[in-house]
Amino acid sequence: MENIVCLIPARAGSKRLINKNRLPFVGDKSLLQISIEKALTVFEKDFVYLSTDSHELSSVGFDYGINVIRRDVNLADDLATSEDYIADFFKQVECVGLVQLHTITPLVGPEYLKEFLSRVIEDERDAYYTVSRTTLECLYRDKPLNFSMDTKTNSQDLEKVSEINWAFTFWRREAFLRKKDEIGSGTWLNNCGFYNIPRNISFAIKTAD
Repeated sequence: MENIVCLIPARAGSKRLINKNRLPFVGDKSLLQISIEKALTVFEKDFVYLSTDSHELSSVGFDYGINVIRRDVNLADDLATSEDYIADFFKQVECVGLVQLHTITPLVGPEYLKEFLSRVIEDERDAYYTVSRTTLECLYRDKPLNFSMDTKTNSQDLEKVSEINWAFTFWRREAFLRKKDEIGSGTWLNNCGFYNIPRNISFAIKTAD
């Protein structure tokens, strides 16, 4: 396997759902614990990293024996973006690339992570994004996106529309840092691929509802 690591971001200051990463989701397991255990079914401990600004969340990572990187305060406030802590991680950790595993999609099982990583290794792209696809009629700014207002098309014949769900994301270190240095943003890389995850398990937990 290439030197690809797994990064789990988990900051303490969630605004929409307070203490999101510490809340129990299944039994007594928190979203963070579920994510770490998912990562460890695919990656060895030495290749799993937790990025956090929280002492309590750091302790969870240490309990599982994974690497813990404590973020600077300016990488965990409301103004910081994912690009900021990813770039900081790449500058600290020597690796070919990273798979970011978000805690907010707990229903996506480890079998998807394993297949996602296999796809990343086989395709050798600079980035990979997880998506969910639908064949229902979709609108963009209240205008038809994949259907016509002049005809009725059976849903199975509609062109599929995809949304990025952020369950997993892969970035190749060199390509990410190069584009971020060039234009200030490295999230979207042209040499990329997409991995489909069923919509019914890929929704993201961001609010109490």
